[in-house]
Amino acid sequence: MRNDRLIAPAPGSNIPAILWLLILALAARVTVFIRQRGGAEFTAIDTSALVGISVVALSVVMLFVSGRLGQTWKRMAGASAGLLVGYYALCAVSALWSPLPEYSFFRSVETLSQLLAVFVALSYCSSFEQAERRVLLIAVLTMLLGMGVNVKFYGFSLSLADWHTNSYSASAAMIACYAVGEYMSGGRKLPGAVKWAGVAGVLGLALGTSSASTIAAFAGFALAAFLMKRWGMVFGGIAAALLVVALGLGGSFLTNIVFPGKTEGQIATLHGRTQLWAAYAEDVKESPLYGNGFGVSARLSSFRYTTNPHNSVFSVLLGTGAAGLLLAVAAMLRLTRETLHATRWTRPGAVGAAAAMGAGIVNSMGLPIIGDIWMAPTVVLASMLALHVLFVVTPQTDLAHDPAIGLCCAARS
Repeated sequence: MRNDRLIAPAPGSNIPAILWLLILALAARVTVFIRQRGGAEFTAIDTSALVGISVVALSVVMLFVSGRLGQTWKRMAGASAGLLVGYYALCAVSALWSPLPEYSFFRSVETLSQLLAVFVALSYCSSFEQAERRVLLIAVLTMLLGMGVNVKFYGFSLSLADWHTNSYSASAAMIACYAVGEYMSGGRKLPGAVKWAGVAGVLGLALGTSSASTIAAFAGFALAAFLMKRWGMVFGGIAAALLVVALGLGGSFLTNIVFPGKTEGQIATLHGRTQLWAAYAEDVKESPLYGNGFGVSARLSSFRYTTNPHNSVFSVLLGTGAAGLLLAVAAMLRLTRETLHATRWTRPGAVGAAAAMGAGIVNSMGLPIIGDIWMAPTVVLASMLALHVLFVVTPQTDLAHDPAIGLCCAARS
């Protein structure tokens, strides 16, 4: 029996459509319906916050109504996604010592509910091909919602500066890397959905002019080349990176591609991030073992106020300390092992999902897509992870106890 039949599709069910709508609704709430308010007001429950709370509450209700949460969890539990859920569960527990317990608890529930909603919604797909199309559609829609922020504030501007972002470009990088990764794998004729999504991702990446997303995309491309043993491309990429460093911080063609419009000072400090991280390192020292509470430290820092730490490692350390970092590292190691085995077995989607998630993780060193509160690009990363776990890793695992991946599932006959 194929393991992808463990969760039988339910024809005619409206639940997956409702879950996807709720997921996109929350993404829209933090993008096109974003509002500006003072830093001291971030815990105030206004109309916009009530909408977000309602979406999260409905998502939780739909997860239980679906009747598939337990079955989906069984397929997540032994995989990297299970460890990620464990991390966010620890984030919920951190409300016990957070200076803003209600805020930390809600943000963790929000993230957990959306992560599980993505997995449950995708579990309704009856084949890898259908799941792949669904993920790419959701990813492109999420990217477009992110672009809506720029349209909201600047209109349909012809100035490239008005399209600059560190948000929708992250989604674009993951989409582009998925398409390029699947092209490099060469194991199948590339579906039209992958081609069109790839074009959209490349255009979004170019339009966003984000250095972090550009570097993340190159990292994703390099990972795909490495997994497919395209050594010429790997060494060529390394040579290009070394050339950027050798030519210095100003003026070179390659430097202007990677760091468009950046001054030498901005490049040297990663647009001020290095000073920010130095300040947050001091906050980490206050509670190195279990952190200061999920989602609040960057806003309550005595050194520097921001909406997030601009780095996933600091997000984890500030929120849950070494305990959270241990879970996060374990999840990354499990994901690495899953990816190596899936690509070795040349499964469809393995290289593309790995490249996309690799780009998302690298991008998280500048914008905490993972490890912090739920963001629009997190929808894309979570969708790629769900595709990887539900339709690349677990459906074709051919043993009751796979020592390589650590999953317990029905054997394929």
